Amino acid sequence: MKFRPWILVLPATLYLFLIDIAPTIFALWASFQKYILLSPLPIEFVAFENYKKLLNDVDFWQSFVRSLTFASLSTIVQLIIGMGVAFILYRDFKGKNIFRTILVLPLGVSPIAIGCMWKLMMNPLMGPVPWILKQLGFTFNYAAISWQAFGLLVLLDTWHWLPFTAIVLLSGLVSIPKDTIESSEVDGANVLQKLLHIQLPLITNEILLVTLMRFMGSFQIFDEVWMLTTGGPGHATRFLSILLYQTALLYSIDVGYGVTISLLYLFFIVIFSWILFKIIRSV
Repeated sequence: MKFRPWILVLPATLYLFLIDIAPTIFALWASFQKYILLSPLPIEFVAFENYKKLLNDVDFWQSFVRSLTFASLSTIVQLIIGMGVAFILYRDFKGKNIFRTILVLPLGVSPIAIGCMWKLMMNPLMGPVPWILKQLGFTFNYAAISWQAFGLLVLLDTWHWLPFTAIVLLSGLVSIPKDTIESSEVDGANVLQKLLHIQLPLITNEILLVTLMRFMGSFQIFDEVWMLTTGGPGHATRFLSILLYQTALLYSIDVGYGVTISLLYLFFIVIFSWILFKIIRSV
């Protein structure tokens, strides 16, 4: 029975090694190779050439800025609207439970299905939304107009993850002692004063948690983008995840350079997470 604890943790350890550690080791190895998957040429050790190429790759840095812009904008929009929805749900009103049920429905839909659904709705030729906008005098064609494609993806990501944001913020509001709110009302605090000086400061941890999780999620978005725009029009929605897929698996099939992108991608995610985590710990 001496080795029983080790036997019990062995399956989880093997799973962790095969799913996380082994691919990371392979990625580190491949990043130092000239490794083109379908090339008849042998794999060649090139040291730091892939990293040098990446640091001077204009497409990479443009995709990085797009991903950063998208994640920041999407997170801000979700926080603002999610806060409003959380305050609505914080109050008692008729049909509150039905509203909550409807609100969480998007979380149960897969990203691929969401991409397909929005692609049908927003189709410039036969979609209902462009037709309605056309009747109102607006031209909507996300397949040709860059800012519309970018804005549409922000709207899609917000629609998908707004329930999560609202629920987490609502949990923070519910945890505030009612005595604190009632005491402020006795002292004559109005709605704005209660919001700025009591409720928001007391749910700071929830706000930072949502910011961290949604920023990371939006920064890594892939499925919906690929289904809806495939990175277009032009390169308007070619985020880092799209660039990585196109480089490593679709066009050039340059595995060595692709995993180099993925490692730097991972580095950025770790840095952003560490910064936000430090902010959360300091509050």
